[in-house]
Amino acid sequence: MSFGKDTKLKRVFFTFFGLLIIATVLYHSFSSLFNPYQTEEAVEMTVKKTVSADCYFVRKENVIKSDISGYKVFRVSNGGKVAKNSAVISYYNKANDVATANEINALEDYLSQIKEIDKQNSIHSADLKIISEQTAANIYSLLGNINSNNLTDAKKSISQLRYFIAQGQLATSRENNYTSVIKSLKKQLKKLKSGYEKDVKKVKSEYSGYFVNFTDGYENAIDYDNIGDITVDDIKNIKAQKVDDNQVGRVISENEWYIVCILNTADINDLSKGDKIKIGTSLSNSDELSVTVKAVNKSSDNKKSAVVFSCMEMNEELATVREQNLEIILKTYKGLKVNKEAIRVKDSQKGVYVERGQIRKFVKTDIIYSSNNYCIVKTNNGNDELKIYDEVIVKGRGLDG
Repeated sequence: MSFGKDTKLKRVFFTFFGLLIIATVLYHSFSSLFNPYQTEEAVEMTVKKTVSADCYFVRKENVIKSDISGYKVFRVSNGGKVAKNSAVISYYNKANDVATANEINALEDYLSQIKEIDKQNSIHSADLKIISEQTAANIYSLLGNINSNNLTDAKKSISQLRYFIAQGQLATSRENNYTSVIKSLKKQLKKLKSGYEKDVKKVKSEYSGYFVNFTDGYENAIDYDNIGDITVDDIKNIKAQKVDDNQVGRVISENEWYIVCILNTADINDLSKGDKIKIGTSLSNSDELSVTVKAVNKSSDNKKSAVVFSCMEMNEELATVREQNLEIILKTYKGLKVNKEAIRVKDSQKGVYVERGQIRKFVKTDIIYSSNNYCIVKTNNGNDELKIYDEVIVKGRGLDG
């Protein structure tokens, strides 16, 4: 008898459940058919007002010259910092000595890393999970640097990878220190140093700053000290000067450097000295630069302007690139996207009608950007203002405005 009752209960349950589904589907169907309002969700949107231009990079650059002969080895990577009177180039008599010197430098770096790991280990034990994650991330970074031909950062990634691997070895080793490894490295270094002739001569920098291991003839093509007075004709007439054979590099001695370009005056009416904006690049490590407008110098007919942007960022790419087509981001508009048809006027105030549950309400909007089809309005938190994900009424009967 209980079996029959269970079957009857199941039939009642499934019948009720089926009717509930049908009712829900019918409700939404009829709501969509007879709802007199068409709505769109307010979502976040960013629009950038940009202009593109061929730009020159201007730095305070000091050419380093050397007439020394021999096998040349740069002691500082491109974009690397140098101190005043520090060596930037070493010369050797034999090629084998260059290879030995490079091996010694690599071993000394590794020894320094091992000592640092050993020191940290005496304070706290290494977390193997964190080490594994850091190692994996560094491998991806290394592959990315190799793929983009960024050899300087690839070398840094290799050095960091060696560091994480050494950490992992210590974390999984039965030994609790690197005493034996440190002794072995010191022994190797002693043997290498005793078997080669040290650099015969060195080239030192007279300036502190950022080192670049080549010259391109543009070092003094633009007057750095009077960059604010540059004209449209000055930029048009930029030419590289002759590069002499004894020019072996240059040092950027000032942190502030400049980007100069020619823009249509009509495109930059809102651009003024002191404005802080962004510039987009195609550089792998600096896709967007923070800059300040230093000068806007109009041509005699006012059609073109020589524009100077100052920047304080620096790395290998920024130290070495000279000319590039850049995207000047004149203005960035960020807010909520609203269909232009939804904008209405009520009591002399622009706004939109929104549906919040079963309530339709007029909320104020502050339009900061407008195109043919949509507007961007400021994001606010007030109850009488538009919020993200509000259902904005685009079309409907009985609405004011």
